[in-house]
Amino acid sequence: MIKEIPEYQILLKEIEGYKKLLNQQRRAIKSVKERIQCLEKKYQFVFDIFSATIGDFELEDRIHLLLKNVGYQNVIHLKEDTRNPDIVIDYCNFKTVIEVKNTKNSSISENEMFQIVKYKNRYQDDFKNLIVRGILVLNHDNQLQPSERNKNPFDLYRHRDAILNSYSIVTTTELLSAFLLLQKEELTLQEFEKVVHSYGVVKFSKKFVKKCLSSL
Repeated sequence: MIKEIPEYQILLKEIEGYKKLLNQQRRAIKSVKERIQCLEKKYQFVFDIFSATIGDFELEDRIHLLLKNVGYQNVIHLKEDTRNPDIVIDYCNFKTVIEVKNTKNSSISENEMFQIVKYKNRYQDDFKNLIVRGILVLNHDNQLQPSERNKNPFDLYRHRDAILNSYSIVTTTELLSAFLLLQKEELTLQEFEKVVHSYGVVKFSKKFVKKCLSSL
């Protein structure tokens, strides 16, 4: 029988070695696929934020998840409550109220922006022992990819109004930039806190971040 020939045994040994290697590679590929699926599930909220079909409530929920992934422990999505802000963060001695706006347009009206002032003042009256801060998050041009969106959806008057009324305005594309900086450990939660609460239009370019951190 051919299997009894010594040379054939050498061939069999080599074949079995490759079979073993193949099985190891298959297990490694399976592990990688499972890791990919895990990461896709973990970061699905990022892709959802920039989906052309995302609704207002879903967008609020995904911004809520982004903030949790940024590192906030006490962040709440006030679901389906139209008489209150969309999201509230408790951090140190601060309470931050967040209003999320979702539009296919390149900007929003001044009346829509001033809603954050209403919520901020109301919460400050309710929580007199805390400092209440406000952020308006805008998902504008929501039918377009982030790179194709209006780079300046807030004009000088909206920027000035935000400074005069002590709140921040930021786009979802800028929040994505901040999230990526945090993931790369080029930004800490404490630094994110300082930048996102600089009144007026907030950006997360290296130049803007450096300027904010050097002035505090």
